[in-house]
Amino acid sequence: GVLAGGFLSDKYLGLPISQVRIDTSSKSKYARVIFEVGGWDWFQSLLQVLDSVARKHGTTISNVASRWVLDKPGVAGVILGARNAAHLQDHTALFSLRLDDEDRGRISEVLGRAKRPRGDCYAWERGLGPF
Repeated sequence: GVLAGGFLSDKYLGLPISQVRIDTSSKSKYARVIFEVGGWDWFQSLLQVLDSVARKHGTTISNVASRWVLDKPGVAGVILGARNAAHLQDHTALFSLRLDDEDRGRISEVLGRAKRPRGDCYAWERGLGPF
């Protein structure tokens, strides 16, 4: 999903990989994607940028990631899984959050360093080829 099984959140910022619990099938899937596209160090650099943008706007990494997706052409909405009431309260900030060109540029710079799928984006998920 939009928040990569929860990885795109403040909870994982600065967390050493040795302390990450892969305890759900969703986390397992997204952990594999993280390692395919750039690894844990690359992912930490993405979280650091998202956190910097979040602090600038007084919000969370999850909200910045969600707003980035919502700002993409053709995206009308996102589905966010909220596991508790605090998540719901936090996500209401999405209605007023606006990323500026500097924010989008900083995020795009980190994303630009990621590996891209070599073919059909679903082939890797189906186990039909390398990323």
